[in-house]
Amino acid sequence: MEEKDKNKNGHESSESSSDFIKNRIKQLQERGGKLDYNIESGGYNSVVEKYKEYINMSKIISNSKSKIAIEEQIIDLKRQLIAAQGDKEKSLIMLKEIENKQKSSHIISRIHEEAVSKYLSSAEFSANFEHGKETFAVVVSIDIRRSTELMLKAKSPTQYSDFITALSDKLSKIIIENFGIFDKFTGDGILAFFPEFYSGEEAILRALKAAEECHLVFKEHYKNCRNKFTVFIKDVGLGIGIDSGIVSIANTSSELTVVGIPVVYACRFSGAKAGDTLLNIEAHQRLSALKHPMVKDIEETEIHIKNEGLAMAFKVKIDKDQFSQNDTYPWEAYQDDVKTETTPTEEAAKSEHKKKKGAG
Repeated sequence: MEEKDKNKNGHESSESSSDFIKNRIKQLQERGGKLDYNIESGGYNSVVEKYKEYINMSKIISNSKSKIAIEEQIIDLKRQLIAAQGDKEKSLIMLKEIENKQKSSHIISRIHEEAVSKYLSSAEFSANFEHGKETFAVVVSIDIRRSTELMLKAKSPTQYSDFITALSDKLSKIIIENFGIFDKFTGDGILAFFPEFYSGEEAILRALKAAEECHLVFKEHYKNCRNKFTVFIKDVGLGIGIDSGIVSIANTSSELTVVGIPVVYACRFSGAKAGDTLLNIEAHQRLSALKHPMVKDIEETEIHIKNEGLAMAFKVKIDKDQFSQNDTYPWEAYQDDVKTETTPTEEAAKSEHKKKKGAG
C-alpha cells in the first residue's frame, strides 16, 4: 500500500504503470464499465474516464497497426513490381494485388474496430465491400445548416478550420461506433451509410440513434467553441436526411462510397431545419415495420426540394436509451433470407426482393 502511494510521488513501485492500467482495466470490464469505489493505489476518486480513453487509444493503435501492415505490404509489392519488369503477366497480377491492398487500407479506417479483423480474415465478409456490389442500406446525410454564415462569423479561417475539422472527427466517430460506415467529409457535413450486411436488420435504428447523438454533439461542440466566433448564432445546427433502399458499392483504391437513389434523397432531405432529422418515405416504411420501443413518435411533415417542390417527410422522436446492443455484432447476426446469387437473373431477383423487403 505504501509502495503504491510512493509511486504517485515519483518513487519506485512494485507495480509498473502499464500493469497498473491493465489491472484497472480488467476491474473496470468485470464491473461492466463502472467503478463505484475509490482506487487508493492511484490516488484518484474515479479513473473510469481515463480507462475509457486508454481503451479507445488501444483500439486506435490496433487499427493503425493493421493499416501500417497493409501499407508495408503495398510497398513490398511495388518493389516486386519494379523487379518484375518485362514479365507482363506477373506485373498485372501484382498490380491487381496492390489495388486490393489499397482498398483494404482505406476501408479499415471507416469501419468499427471490431469489424476490422473480420474484414481482414473473412473473404465472405470482405466480398460485401467489392466494387459494384448491390446491397440494401440506410443512407445518412448530415449538413451543417448556415455553414457559410458560421464561416463568416469565425475570427479567422484557421479557427473555423479547427472547428469544422474537430466536428467532422466527432461525427465520424459516432457513425462508426453505431456500426455505420463513414463515407466522406463533404466540406459542410458528412455522408455515411448503414448497409444491412454490416449494420444488421436494425440498420435504420442505428442510423436514427447516430443522428440523435450527432445533433447533441454539434450543440456541445459549437457551445464549447464559441470563443472562435465573433457572433454566436443561436439558430444553427445539423440538418440530417435519411433514406433507404438498394445502393451500389463504389470501392476504388482511394475511396469507399455508395451510389443510388437513396443517396440522392438523403442529401436532399438533409436540407431540413437546423436540429431536425427527416426520413424519406422508404426509410419511414422500413422503420414502421420494426415496431421498436425506441421509436416514441412519428410526425408527418414536408420539405421543399429544389426543382421538385414539396415532398412528404417524417420527423421521428426516439429514446435512444431503449436501443440495446445484442451480444453478437450486427454483421454476425445478420442473415439474408435469399441465397447468394450466381447469375444475373438471380441478382435481379434478389434486388427486387430487397426493394420489397425495404418497403416493409
